[in-house]
Amino acid sequence: MERIGFYGPQAERAAAQAIRPAKAAGVHVRAYRPEQSGDGALASGAREFVASHGALWSSQAFWLEWATDVALEALPPPEGAADLLVVATAEPRAGLADRWTDTAGLSIPQDRFGRPGAVEKPMGPAPLRIAILGDERHHREASPAPLARLGDAAERLGLDVLPVFITADSLRAQGLPAEIAGAILPGGSDMDQVSAQVKAASLLLEDGRPAFGLCLGMQSQATELMRRGGWDEAMPEEVVGLGPERSFIRLRDANDTPLHRLGNACFTPQAGSRLAALLPPETAVRMNHRYRLNPAYPSAQSNQAVFHVNAEDGIGDAIEVTGHPFFIGLQGHPEFGLGPPLARLWDAFLQACAQRG
Repeated sequence: MERIGFYGPQAERAAAQAIRPAKAAGVHVRAYRPEQSGDGALASGAREFVASHGALWSSQAFWLEWATDVALEALPPPEGAADLLVVATAEPRAGLADRWTDTAGLSIPQDRFGRPGAVEKPMGPAPLRIAILGDERHHREASPAPLARLGDAAERLGLDVLPVFITADSLRAQGLPAEIAGAILPGGSDMDQVSAQVKAASLLLEDGRPAFGLCLGMQSQATELMRRGGWDEAMPEEVVGLGPERSFIRLRDANDTPLHRLGNACFTPQAGSRLAALLPPETAVRMNHRYRLNPAYPSAQSNQAVFHVNAEDGIGDAIEVTGHPFFIGLQGHPEFGLGPPLARLWDAFLQACAQRG
């Protein structure tokens, strides 16, 4: 097994750039990124990537799974597990690779979706404009997965897509531009985004434009649905603290101990729903959240809103609205998951946008 390594500020992107052509040529490739103290040494240091086994790593670790389509593990793959092992680290480590490349100052081409090594295709005169709520730099550096998955879906469907970044301040002041065909409400830990996301959810509900919520984005969508379903002052506890009509409350076990749900969890959509048509039972979805849908909300289904609640633990894992082109949110992170089922979810969102736009 040949072993090559990349280290420095662009280690994962450089690794992905090397993996993609090798994989396209039929080489059996695996990637490895060792856990490291603090896990903030690579790229921006944002720890928003959750591995299937529950580790929280630098967001840039996403690029290794994106390039290989194989889940990252805590331990390196055994000798002979692949023809080529590509390693990404902050500093070169003896024994992990036969040769190393320093990525400091390395020029790595990217397309409009931030995908390393991808060839940028010229846009036509009327691209499909898809909004991603939040700051552009954040989505290109600290949280690149949603943008990349949007690009993957556009490529699979052969659609000409232009991502448009809309900040919270802009959305609060001006709403969503009319030319936007649909919007992604992303995850993250910035609670300042919530009020703008809730407003976006309201606008997208009203005018029938597709909305795809990822973790925090799903919580914002659900908050708007709960306001329309009788909780006029609904808001997540994480934003406004304890009180009545909290749409999401702290996740705790039977002993009232706070929990942090991390890693793969099985999600089974409610029978007969749009999600059930898109995802098979027990679809693995990556989770990274400390708050849950408030079980005190009086209805599991109202105003055409479907709250997908896990029968075993009572945790709400998704929401959707029937009769809407696409108003779906997952408590987990489908942008990190692998496999055709989650890809179909991204494709369905973009197809709905294309039909609307």
